[in-house]
Amino acid sequence: MLSVFLIWIYICLTSATIGSFLLRKTSFRTEDRLMFGLMTVTVYAEAFSLVHKVGLLANAILIIACIVLIVLFRKKISDKIGSYVSGLKKNKLFPLFIVLAVLYIAFMAYGSSRGYFHDDSDLYHGQAIRWIEEYGIVKGLGNLHERLAYNSASFALSALYSFSFLGGQSYHAVAGFIVTVMLASSFRVFVSVRNKKIGIADFARLGVIYYCFNIYDEMVSPASDYFAMLFFMYVIVKTIELCEAKNSQPEEYAAMAMMGVFTMTVKFSAAPVILACAVPIILLAKDGKAGKIAKYTVYAVVIMLPYFLREYILSGRLFYPSTALDIFSPIWKIPEEIAFKDADYIIAYGRGYSIREAAGYPFGEWVTHWVGTLSLTEKALFVLCCVSVLLLPLSIALRRKFTRLHMSELICVISFLFWLFTAPLIRYGQGFLLILPAVMTGDVITFAAGRISAAENTEKKYSKGFGIAFLTVAIILTVYKFGNAFLGFRYNYAQGLYLTQLDYGRYELVKGEVDGVTIYESTNAGQTGYDPFPATPHIEKGLRLIGSDIKSGFYIE
Repeated sequence: MLSVFLIWIYICLTSATIGSFLLRKTSFRTEDRLMFGLMTVTVYAEAFSLVHKVGLLANAILIIACIVLIVLFRKKISDKIGSYVSGLKKNKLFPLFIVLAVLYIAFMAYGSSRGYFHDDSDLYHGQAIRWIEEYGIVKGLGNLHERLAYNSASFALSALYSFSFLGGQSYHAVAGFIVTVMLASSFRVFVSVRNKKIGIADFARLGVIYYCFNIYDEMVSPASDYFAMLFFMYVIVKTIELCEAKNSQPEEYAAMAMMGVFTMTVKFSAAPVILACAVPIILLAKDGKAGKIAKYTVYAVVIMLPYFLREYILSGRLFYPSTALDIFSPIWKIPEEIAFKDADYIIAYGRGYSIREAAGYPFGEWVTHWVGTLSLTEKALFVLCCVSVLLLPLSIALRRKFTRLHMSELICVISFLFWLFTAPLIRYGQGFLLILPAVMTGDVITFAAGRISAAENTEKKYSKGFGIAFLTVAIILTVYKFGNAFLGFRYNYAQGLYLTQLDYGRYELVKGEVDGVTIYESTNAGQTGYDPFPATPHIEKGLRLIGSDIKSGFYIE
């Protein structure tokens, strides 16, 4: 727990420094600076992994960069911090705020130090992160284990902040940090109630609160699904907030579009969020600012390029396990039959089957089976999402035009449908299930209340009764989900871990060999953990080294 807290301080200082520099000319909040800092640091870690292992040197360069920025902007930083602290001290509730903040951070650090370790983290997340820590990037790594070609930007971020180079365990505290930031940001719903300015973004924040508490006992795991859902929901909430605010600038929408591009690199199942680019492109084009469109296009390329370079090096493809744009033929290219097989199993597993043939089942057959595997709550969310899909055209019709808000809602709809018709495992898309009905419910209720019109981009105060009703729902939801998380203390308390963090699982592996190099194989349903290394569920037939050691990469002859 203490180690998690210390790592969070480091993550906060570095990401806040970078994010504040990027957003120095905007009115974005502290949490926005943290999120943009994390995005930039992740892209940096991905790029660094292309030339060197991500460890001590990568962190040293990051620290130097932050020191340089602090020195260059020390006056602005000092004034900003002074103004912020002064404002807090004038608030009579400042002492209470400090107490609550300390308790909140302790609660979240406690949850991020223990809990339930995700199966996939011991199946391949741990090994994927360790490869980045040890080598950065290795050609054809997906031939050793196809899941090592599941290229998520989150793995590079986890490797950067793992501190494995200190010789202890490889920490995985980043997911917990992002949950802590997102949850704290979502508590702004109570500020909205106080100010009587409840917007659709506040309804979306209720979905974020639900999700963050839902994964409280699992955020100890460096699972890419959690990163993807958190960044996706951040983009949606913030973009809707911009739509509802007065005088939002095209550059602010462009900033969120860049975050949408980044989210796609965290997990490609969130790819529809890239549609967030449409709004700033249209706004900038109307203003005749082609130069700025070109500038943000370059930014988008910079964000995506390390991701696609890593994917190419890992698998010889651009969208593994998809064979789309199959234009390269390096020696380490994962064979087509393996890619097809892997893609089919992902689809089948997402639909609740364990056989490859299920990927080809007709919609009516698999969706009936899939719905039957859902819990009551999940079924309710699924029905709400289906209704929400139908509410979007109604919202457009009522406002008599397609607004910026509708673009955010359309992204939610397309994301839900994309997830549903590909691999609808709840873990893969729980954020889609929560954010879509939350946003559309907020749209319907606020429109019906007649107090705010996103189509006209105005902002008015709500009636006292509406505020009380919304506050009641927010409190019930928060207390209920917090209570569920708190009940986990009974199990988590027995784990101890007040100084350190729950480590990856340890499994009994057997030694295998590839061209004289030892590779460990799993004897426990594919689970390998983080150590020993390198490990794989099984050594593929025909697996060879490109050169004389594992640094050279792998191919299948």
